[in-house]
Amino acid sequence: MKLPSDTDLPRFQILLSNLCQGANLPLDMPLKMDKIAGGTRLGFVTIGNAEVEVPVYIDCLDKTPPGEPRIMRNLIQALQKSVQIARL
Repeated sequence: MKLPSDTDLPRFQILLSNLCQGANLPLDMPLKMDKIAGGTRLGFVTIGNAEVEVPVYIDCLDKTPPGEPRIMRNLIQALQKSVQIARL
């Protein structure tokens, strides 16, 4: 996820942290927020055998990853094709 250049990163991190700690949303997995270089990592947490794992995360950065427009186009096309196949 690319953040707009005028995003107040410290405030964004506080809001994400509040989201992770709040019980107002019916989420399937707990959330964890970590500060990373140039942004924030929002992790989806699983807990098992007394171990905390983050199998899925979203990095919210102030830059666009290389090839992101092409990747997103291909992902959308793949999702559309999957829906078409599922309807057959």
